Amino acid sequence: MAFENGAGYDGDVVCCAAAPAPSPACTECTDTPNAYMVDNDFACNGSWASYAYENLCKHNANWAKQKFCQRSCFANGAGYDCDECCDEQTHITTIAASCVFAAATISATAAAAAAAVTAA
Repeated sequence: MAFENGAGYDGDVVCCAAAPAPSPACTECTDTPNAYMVDNDFACNGSWASYAYENLCKHNANWAKQKFCQRSCFANGAGYDCDECCDEQTHITTIAASCVFAAATISATAAAAAAAVTAA
């Protein structure tokens, strides 16, 4: 409550009431292989993957409909229409930036309050 009213203590970090959404909005993408891949031990980012990025992924209607290997396709420039896959670093950076802002605001508020008390 004190923090919300501008009376936080110097060095307090209140993180984070509501972290802003990553920008641009992103999707939690998966790397789900199709049945053929599973049967033949093919991974979305395996040795044959460059073929998939160039010929399947967004280039194949069935793959696009099912969004097979969504994360790998996106990461390699062959993402599906309207996909913007999130990564963990995006979320960590967004939350960390809002915490740094909150800490700076608290310190500035505390410094102003201390100056006012000293001047009085």
